[in-house]
Amino acid sequence: MRPARQDQQRLLGLVTGAPGRPWTALNRSTHAGGACTCHSGLLVTELLMTCYLSAELGETLRFPVSGIEDYVPDVQREQWSPQALVDQAKLRSVENQPGPQG
Repeated sequence: MRPARQDQQRLLGLVTGAPGRPWTALNRSTHAGGACTCHSGLLVTELLMTCYLSAELGETLRFPVSGIEDYVPDVQREQWSPQALVDQAKLRSVENQPGPQG
């Protein structure tokens, strides 16, 4: 989620002459033409879930991921911990260190 800003309406092109006006015009024309569908929303959701899974596994995944519709992120299951991320990163850095030569 983006932080709220005092000049948010201007940035989003909701005020005449704003720098975001071309972006707003593009969104309006795209949505008016029906380019975004429920299927588009499904793909965005699947992509987001794939990003969560990729972060949890610490791996790069190829989209689309089979079975992603059944995946429940740790955040939603209330099993996510910022400290766990730090611990995993430390463990990976230790595992990737070269061993003693001899």
